[in-house]
Amino acid sequence: MRVTYLAFALLIGIASCSGVTQRRKTIPSTDEAWVMSNRTISFNKYKANGLLDTSISISYMYIKGRLFDSSTTFMVRKYDHHNNLVDEQEYDVRETIKKSNTRTVYSFDENNRKLTEIRQVGNFATDTLRYEYDVSGSNTVLTIIHKMTDIRSDGRVPVKPPIDTTISRFTYNKDGAVIKAVVTRPNGDTVDISCNLYSNGQKQSSYTIGKNGDAIAKSSYFKEYNYLKEVGENTTFGSMDTSWEINGKIYESISHHTKLKFKSRTTYKYDSKGNEVESISYN
Repeated sequence: MRVTYLAFALLIGIASCSGVTQRRKTIPSTDEAWVMSNRTISFNKYKANGLLDTSISISYMYIKGRLFDSSTTFMVRKYDHHNNLVDEQEYDVRETIKKSNTRTVYSFDENNRKLTEIRQVGNFATDTLRYEYDVSGSNTVLTIIHKMTDIRSDGRVPVKPPIDTTISRFTYNKDGAVIKAVVTRPNGDTVDISCNLYSNGQKQSSYTIGKNGDAIAKSSYFKEYNYLKEVGENTTFGSMDTSWEINGKIYESISHHTKLKFKSRTTYKYDSKGNEVESISYN
């Protein structure tokens, strides 16, 4: 039954994706040589009301351009009577499907605003996100609690599993766009402060200031063809990043890490409903 279900879902996914992939218009290519390191193809099955139901993803891993491994996962989702996504679980076909690799559970208030988001990542960690809103309905506070589990990779139990908690407070402009985000610890210590600058509704630049008052990241935004192009620099990681997106969907990203002497490039494709159907990574 398990094999039958997977095969059936895969066939439905193939049919649902055929001919509807959104292809990006030409993004200026670089003169660099790139070697494929990973390719993931996803097949999405939708409910009759258009909600995303099941996704099957097949990933191929490459070393020096040669295929050396592959894996298949599938994601199942549940919705409440208001069509809010309340549960999604990912399973690895190579493992028992009785236990998911990752699971995310959501809760909502009476106005269908997200209140909590709890992500369980295998046996490794749990992330809890809590949302708070102002009278206008804007998300003004986001608390993220990252907790490692009590089990180490070698099977031993740490004395005190680390817990990392951050609290983000957002400020919006009259158009509802975030212009400032302050991230602190529960004791009030500042982690970083991010600011966004806009002109005629278009984001022009953003920058992040670290706890010592130094700029640790900055980005500039441009219109290029029908894309919003972001060029960013992160001094902490020694990276330069460039991405091209449309309506919040990234179609290509390129990163150069000077400290690690590493580069990467990823391209994305989406179906007609805006859900990812392919990603290819290069280095």
